[in-house]
Amino acid sequence: MDRNFVSGFTLVETLIVLVAISILTFMVVPSFVDLVRSSRLTIQANRFVTALNLARSEAIRRNQKTYICIRAVEGSTEACSDDQAWEKGWIVYADENTNRKPDTHEIIQLFEPIAAGYILRSNGRVSALVYRGDGMARRAKGGLPMMTFRICAPDASNENVVRRAREVVVSASGRLRLQNGRVDITDCPS
Repeated sequence: MDRNFVSGFTLVETLIVLVAISILTFMVVPSFVDLVRSSRLTIQANRFVTALNLARSEAIRRNQKTYICIRAVEGSTEACSDDQAWEKGWIVYADENTNRKPDTHEIIQLFEPIAAGYILRSNGRVSALVYRGDGMARRAKGGLPMMTFRICAPDASNENVVRRAREVVVSASGRLRLQNGRVDITDCPS
């Protein structure tokens, strides 16, 4: 009595495995998409933090005022913009001749605009920030900053601000803190 056994999976077993894989896929994919969005937002925030840290460290190293301002190109020269759109990029410069303008020989670094669709604004309608030689931050037109810069993702709204926005808080001492957006406080355009 020799029986031939065929090994394999039954149709029911195969369907159970496919259903389990489908359920896991639908649970994992949205989390992965949120992870990618969060990472992209953090990258944009970190670019701005890098520029602020560069301005502060150069001010301390040179023991002179160093500015960071919104970048505007006027003809073939770099200039500071008075509007509030920090997403256009930044100029970090050491103001050696104290004219509060980035002359060509004073520019430390130019930063390109952040990724398309992201918005970067300050809470104090500030278009420039100055670091003194001791590392303390001030508004370029005077006064203590205690400013918050908000970076909002393209899909940010006031309902999902905690996941779609980051805040860079600049203290009067010049130190920075990066945090998630806060409900009812962070304002992102919808």
